[in-house]
Amino acid sequence: MDQVFTGLGLQFRYPAEWELSEEIGEQEACLTVSSSSTAFWSVTVIRGRPEPVEVMRAVVLAYEDEYEDLDLIESEIETPLRIVYEMEIDFVCFKLTNTAFMRAFQTDSYTVLILYQFNDDEQDSQEQVLQQITDSLICESDLAPQPE
Repeated sequence: MDQVFTGLGLQFRYPAEWELSEEIGEQEACLTVSSSSTAFWSVTVIRGRPEPVEVMRAVVLAYEDEYEDLDLIESEIETPLRIVYEMEIDFVCFKLTNTAFMRAFQTDSYTVLILYQFNDDEQDSQEQVLQQITDSLICESDLAPQPE
């Protein structure tokens, strides 16, 4: 992980050969890093702090509009800083099985949605990289002193 993005109250690391793109709007900002294949990782910061589960439902609806027969696996993790909602979506596109992972949570200032995706041919080479990017994510609010 050679590159570091810092901004929008976030910091994360990603491979130097991956391309970073930004879409910034009034209510949300989305950063995406893309591999030279079809694998990508994105983080969306949403102002107004919508419920993470509702944000994830909206993404699932978008996938349902695009693909048939989604397999969904949901989970919830409690960390020292927050509750994190996770979902795995498996679907078929162009005869390849694809996997998308979502993670959503709230900070004091915004809701964060992480989404990454790869196909079966990329799983061995990309899944670990995508997880490392996710694990490197730091929210500015995580660095602030916590009230006792």
